[in-house]
Amino acid sequence: MTGHNFDTKWIFVPLLMLLLVFTSSCSKDEEEAPRITVAKPVEAVQSGSIDIKVILNTVNMRAEPSMNSEVISKLAKDENITWLEQISETTSPVKLRGVRYNDPWLYVNTKDGVKGWVYAATVATFGESPQDKALNQQLLNIRRDSFFGASLASEIRNYQKSYVNAGTSEELAKVFAFGQQLRQKVVQLLEEKAKADVQPPADMSWLDRLMPGYWHAVVAEGTRYYLFADFNAFKQKAMQTKGDEDDVFMDLSFTLFPDGKERFFPVWIEQTWDYGGESLLGQGHHSKVFDKLDALASRTELFDDQLKDIKNRLVRDITAKEVTFRMPKETWQTELKAILKAKYDVLDDNDIKALKGKL
Repeated sequence: MTGHNFDTKWIFVPLLMLLLVFTSSCSKDEEEAPRITVAKPVEAVQSGSIDIKVILNTVNMRAEPSMNSEVISKLAKDENITWLEQISETTSPVKLRGVRYNDPWLYVNTKDGVKGWVYAATVATFGESPQDKALNQQLLNIRRDSFFGASLASEIRNYQKSYVNAGTSEELAKVFAFGQQLRQKVVQLLEEKAKADVQPPADMSWLDRLMPGYWHAVVAEGTRYYLFADFNAFKQKAMQTKGDEDDVFMDLSFTLFPDGKERFFPVWIEQTWDYGGESLLGQGHHSKVFDKLDALASRTELFDDQLKDIKNRLVRDITAKEVTFRMPKETWQTELKAILKAKYDVLDDNDIKALKGKL
């Protein structure tokens, strides 16, 4: 795994994972279970003609939208087929590439004129037309509700709405905090329903569309899916809001993650293995972050919880018993003395005592 860092609530604790069975094709991966009826009949998007592509090695086309139905054709990866404007009113629990889906079926036509049903998670549309986007959104909404369940799906919908409607720094600060809490719930459910140690791993880009401002990655030695903040997206959103407190916070976030992509390890740590690394105290990263923390904390209370989390991570990185330093002792001690001399307001008495103790 390449460097992945953690953000607010940023202590990485590996979670126990359920063992999921992997095979590379739909024909081998299908698990029959009772079909679940969608709460309301799905209204087909009026498409005219939408071409979709097979994304698994071998996909079964069936006579009816059911795993028990007759296989009438086998479709190869990258084969183009046409959607015939019908989506099943039922979903089927199926495990594909280590991920437990509960998707509907699509009625399609092959280039040879064979018509039948394919499981939605085995195909994708890459078009940019309004019809393509409408179909993608409809399938995404169904997957959101079936994959995450009613309660968590409702929270995701609320987050999406709040993100879109945020118009002030205060509102975006609340959205960011909401997203941090929601991210943890989503990741926990992914632990139960998705395993990444398959080759090739499942295409989980749909998670990014569900959670604006976040991006997914494979972590923990390629065994888990995780969601990280995308500060590039949040920065663009902050530029559209009234007030500049959120702009300053996003600037701070780019100091932690210069490319705008949150990972488990911020700029002041040199990752040396999946779960840890060496402190870069002595290179100036800690002082630069402390400067921006103090400046923002003196201006607003909107991001107090986030600033406290960042400050605690900085202090732990310096004072933890197990920490090792990349720079020579005299070099990191010089920066530590400068941090203490600066008398940052964000440091409380316990922080100062711990930092002095490290000297």
